[in-house]
Amino acid sequence: MSTTATETKTSPPPGETESAPENAKRSIRFTTGYYFLVLFSPLLLGLSFVILGLLIILTGVLLILAAPAFLIIGPFFIPRNVSADDPTWGWKWILDRNVNDLRDWIRAKVIKGEYYLRGNISRQNLTPPARHEYLSSISRILAHVHPLLITGHLSALDAATTAVKMMEDDPLFNAGKGAVFTLEGTNELEASVMVSRGTNKRCAGVFLLKHVKNPVLFAKELLLRDNPQVERGRQHNCLSGPYAEKLAKGWGLDIVDSSYFFTEKRWEQHLRDLKNGKLATAEAFVDEEENLIDFADEKRTIPATKTENALSEKIASSGGYDFDVEEYLPKGTVGCVVLDNDGVIAAATSTGGLTNKVPGRIGDTPTPGAGFWAEEWEVEPSSTKLGSLGALKNSLADCLPIPNSSPKQTKPRRAVGLSGTGNGDYFLRLSACHNISSRCRFGNKSLRQAAREVCGPDGEMERAGYGTTEPQGAVIGIDEDGDVVMEMNCGGCFRGTVDENGRILVAAYADEPLESLSN
Repeated sequence: MSTTATETKTSPPPGETESAPENAKRSIRFTTGYYFLVLFSPLLLGLSFVILGLLIILTGVLLILAAPAFLIIGPFFIPRNVSADDPTWGWKWILDRNVNDLRDWIRAKVIKGEYYLRGNISRQNLTPPARHEYLSSISRILAHVHPLLITGHLSALDAATTAVKMMEDDPLFNAGKGAVFTLEGTNELEASVMVSRGTNKRCAGVFLLKHVKNPVLFAKELLLRDNPQVERGRQHNCLSGPYAEKLAKGWGLDIVDSSYFFTEKRWEQHLRDLKNGKLATAEAFVDEEENLIDFADEKRTIPATKTENALSEKIASSGGYDFDVEEYLPKGTVGCVVLDNDGVIAAATSTGGLTNKVPGRIGDTPTPGAGFWAEEWEVEPSSTKLGSLGALKNSLADCLPIPNSSPKQTKPRRAVGLSGTGNGDYFLRLSACHNISSRCRFGNKSLRQAAREVCGPDGEMERAGYGTTEPQGAVIGIDEDGDVVMEMNCGGCFRGTVDENGRILVAAYADEPLESLSN
C-alpha cells in the first residue's frame, strides 16, 4: 500500500524567497529570547534594587564623612559679624554655638596643641601659683570685711565698697592700680554702686576717670551726696570726665598722677595686642629711641627696659600665639554684693574696661541696669495661704463686727543685688543685671534661675552672639535670704563667698566647686 503525504505551504510574497532552515532559526531565536526574559527578569529586578541600595548607602556614607569636614573647615570661613536674620547666611546658624565650640576645640587641639574652655581663664593659661595668688587675695579681702559686717560695724554699702577698694588697690585685678590701657595708652576707669533701699538716688556711676585713685569711693560719695541745694553735681546719678574729677577732689577723695595706674604687665599686654595686629598702630604711640609715650594731654616716660622687653623679648617669644591663651591676665570687672543685718543689699563694681578700647568708650560697669543692679519690692501674699478658717473669718467680717485680734501683717518682700563681669557691650545690649532682676520681680523666678537664663550656658547673652564666642560673662548675686548665685558662660571667674558657718570659700574655674583655699 502506498501512502501519500501532502503539505500545504504558503508561498512568500512576490520577489521574496524564504528557505525552511532560516524560518526554523527565527523560531528558535524567538523561543530562546522568550525563555531568557522569563527566567532572568526577576534576577535583573533584584540586581537593580541591590545597586540602588548600594547607591543610597554610599550617599549616606559620603554625607556622614562630609558633616565633620563641614564642622571643622566651614566655621573658619563663617563671618562672625553677620546678622542671623540675613537669609543668605541662614544655613550657617543651624548648629548655632555648637559649631563655634567645635571650632574652638579644633583650634586648641590642632593649632595650639592644648584644650581650653571658652573664656579668659583656663587650666592651660593659669598656673597653680597664679591661681593661688588670685584666690588668696579674694580670701584676704573677705576675711577683712566679713567680721566687720556681721558685727554691724559696716553697712552693706560700706562693706561692698571696702571690698572693691581693696581690689582696686591690688594690681592683680583690672581695676584701679591694675587697670588696662586704652588704644592710646591711657587709663580710663569706671565704677558704680547701688543699694536696694536707704538712699534717694539708689545708684551712682562714674566713668572716664584718669586721676581718681579709687573710683568706687567716688561712686559711693556721689550716691550719698544727694542734696542738690548744697553743691552742683550732687543731684546727678552719673558723672564723667575732668569736671567729675574736680568734684571728687573737692569732696576729699584721693587724686593721683596718671602714672600711679601704670603696671608693667598691663603695659606689655597693651603693646603685645598692638604688635599682634589686633590694632596695628603701636608705632604711632611708641618712640623706641626716646622711650616717650605721646598723648594729647600728657607725656609719660617709660623705663627703657620695660619698653624693650615688651617690644622685643616678650613679644617675640609669643610666637604669634594669642596672649590670652599663653598667659592669663584678668580682663574683667571686680565687684561685690552684700546683704547686711538690716536686710539691705548693696552692689559695688569697678573696672579699667577692655584692653585697647577706644578712648571714651563707656562700658556696662557704670551703666545702671547693665553691669549692676540692686532693688527690693513687696510681694502680694498668695490667697491660698489664708486657709479655710481665714476665709471663713473674712466672710463673717463682712456681716458681723468681728474684731481682728491679729496684728496687721506686712507684705513679704523680695530683694536682689547683682554685679557683672565680661564683655560689657553684651551686658549693655541686654541690660543684663536689670534683666535678671525683672525676671525675679515680674516672672516670680528665683535669682538663681533668672541669672542662669541670662548669663548661664545657652542663656540669653550667649544666644545674642549668634553662635560666636564673644558674649562671655559672669554675674554674682545675692537675694533677701542670703542665697548666693554665681552664673557664667565662660571658662571661669575668680569668686568667693562666706557661708553660714563663717568659712571663706573660693573658686576660679567654671567647673569647680567653691572650697576653702586651705583644702
